[in-house]
Amino acid sequence: MIKLFPTLYDYYATYTDHAKSQHELISDYYLNKIKSALLEVLPGLNLICCTAIAWMGLTETEAWNELSKNERDLYIEIQNSYIAEIQN
Repeated sequence: MIKLFPTLYDYYATYTDHAKSQHELISDYYLNKIKSALLEVLPGLNLICCTAIAWMGLTETEAWNELSKNERDLYIEIQNSYIAEIQN
């Protein structure tokens, strides 16, 4: 595994909870790619909305906790609005 996925292995070594290690890796390496993909497939949404949606599922990561409280609150508000909208 070390040779095939060295970065993931490093995260597994750092975080004993494998689910946490995977989420930390995603928040560190893939968040911007997720945001960019959302911008492509959801052209009606702006950058801030896509950023908020990209953070969904990553709110227990260190990267999330490094955001300012105002950013986290804004993203949570956008996420809740988006969820309410798609459920209707």
